[in-house]
Amino acid sequence: MRLSWSFRLVTACLAVMLLPTSSNAPWRAGGQAAAAGAGPVTGTPGNPSAPQGILYNQTDSPGSNVADSSDWGSAFRTLNSQAADDFIVPSNALWGITRVTAGGSYIGFEGNGVLSLLVQFYNNDPTSNLPSSQLLSQTVTVPSANISGLDSGALVVTLTNQLHLGPGHYWFSVQAREDCISASCKHWVWTERSIQSNIASVWQNPRGGISPSCPTWEPRVDVCHDPGPGSSGGKDLLFMLEGTTTPVVARLLLPIVRR
Repeated sequence: MRLSWSFRLVTACLAVMLLPTSSNAPWRAGGQAAAAGAGPVTGTPGNPSAPQGILYNQTDSPGSNVADSSDWGSAFRTLNSQAADDFIVPSNALWGITRVTAGGSYIGFEGNGVLSLLVQFYNNDPTSNLPSSQLLSQTVTVPSANISGLDSGALVVTLTNQLHLGPGHYWFSVQAREDCISASCKHWVWTERSIQSNIASVWQNPRGGISPSCPTWEPRVDVCHDPGPGSSGGKDLLFMLEGTTTPVVARLLLPIVRR
């Protein structure tokens, strides 16, 4: 009797693959390779029956200082700046992010305060360890049922569409928009965290109105000196991510024996 071997595709390749145990949502792994040939991911509506929980939390240990992350409006456009901090989705989980929190406060007293909030997520560039390709960009205009915490500055935003992320390294950014008519404008600032997790937060001031110039993403404290050289408040920022998590399981391609 002669045995002949053939292989049947049980999952997708001749090795262990990491796949979600359920859902056919567009899960996205971290890093440059995951973004190759693909546009920004806006996600899909979340599953209301899925249990919600805290996915990542660094709202502990608030620092003594703050970081600028505001669009000041047309009159003070050169002061526009944006901050971001990083997080890691572990190798044994797939995340569906539905809500974000950025701990902050206000400086100044003139004007109407926050008019809208820009929430963005980026891949991490493994070479520079800076934000690279954008995964999601959502603007929430005030007033909106999707944003709370405006009085205190601890901003909580419910995403319009759930953002699905696979294991990997990512960046989260929040930028408030105000319509400032003076330098004493009431604007939102992001509270620093006195202890550091992963990589230190980054910052950019594309129009160069703040010195030293950081027209693109650079380490916020060490290179951009925001809020100042030797900041004692900490190199990270306060934020939290909430949503759903799906375990990662291993599936194998096995040979089938035919007689």
